[in-house]
Amino acid sequence: MRRYPLLMICLLLLIVAPSEAARLMGGGGQTALPRGTAVNDDLYISGGAVLVDGVVNGDLITAGGTVTINGQVMQDIIVAGGTVIINGNVGDDVRVAGGTVNINSSIAGDLVVAGGNVTVSGAGIGGDVLTWGGNADLSAPISGSVMGNLGNLSIYNKIGGSVNVNTGMLKLGPGAAVAGSLTYTSSKQANINPLAKVAGPIKHNKPLPAAGKKVEKGGPAGFLFFLFWGMLSTIATGLVLIYLLTGFTGGVINLTWGRFWRNLGIGFLVLAVTPIAAVILMMTVIGIPLALILLASWLIMIYLARVSAAIFIGWMVLYLLRGRRETLLVWGLLLGALLCTLIGLIPVLGWIFLFGIMLAALGAIVSYAFGSWWGKYGRERREKVEAP
Repeated sequence: MRRYPLLMICLLLLIVAPSEAARLMGGGGQTALPRGTAVNDDLYISGGAVLVDGVVNGDLITAGGTVTINGQVMQDIIVAGGTVIINGNVGDDVRVAGGTVNINSSIAGDLVVAGGNVTVSGAGIGGDVLTWGGNADLSAPISGSVMGNLGNLSIYNKIGGSVNVNTGMLKLGPGAAVAGSLTYTSSKQANINPLAKVAGPIKHNKPLPAAGKKVEKGGPAGFLFFLFWGMLSTIATGLVLIYLLTGFTGGVINLTWGRFWRNLGIGFLVLAVTPIAAVILMMTVIGIPLALILLASWLIMIYLARVSAAIFIGWMVLYLLRGRRETLLVWGLLLGALLCTLIGLIPVLGWIFLFGIMLAALGAIVSYAFGSWWGKYGRERREKVEAP
């Protein structure tokens, strides 16, 4: 029966998967790609501090407490970290999430960024800029449009398209020149320097009052932030599971792989039957506390199953590519969180795929927990019987 999960993962590989020659680097402290080193394919790198001084001729996918990219990346960058610094030129798109994000380079494609404090300078952005977060200073020329949802936005250079943002405060410095229209939603009037230029119309929308009216969502920027938040929360929870509950996490992954369809059925039963059991307990009145505990446990298991599913998907992809089952779970987590985010964008089929893996992981969690408890219970009973 193990071939069936394998076939499902093969379908995934046809959609998104790193090439067989992709390079993996990681560690608990500093992880570096030295200057003068070239990676002729995709690079996956993580660590407490990540330093990329070499050249990456493919995509760069990285995560760490502090991430500094000084070398050139020929294709995309996907990065998450507490502090992210990009000084090297990028041949395609950049997608970044971090507390502090400083970009001082040339980006040929789009820039998608979510951060507390974002600074964009350097040679410029060849595509659009989509940003969400606290404060953003755009000092680099941008060929495309600017969209976002921010606390404060400052523009100091040329914008080749339009500006459409939701912000607490908008500032256009003396060097700002917007080729298209300027549309902003804010409770304050924009601070536009007399030397700044806006070729198209300027439209100021007031925020809708919270009471009695529907407040507009963040649009694409809000959706992007939701994706980043989901991916980062999955990674954070997964790291806790891997490093604090290593045996549990490894056992769940092995059970998901070894008894996929059995655990899929168990997961479906747990998902469907638990709420019904909780309602029955509530009807007894005295069973309300137990019902609440049961529902809380149910929700926790579902979330842990979601995280475990991400680890399983990433682990399976790496196993198929490398042919070794000794792949570190942390690499499976990082790759799986990214893949789950991308697969979730595929309507219907992507959702069904992820739901199926999540159910199998949920069943594996229940099977592992029950097996561990039953094994311990059985040993205790045998010890009592065998005691003199």
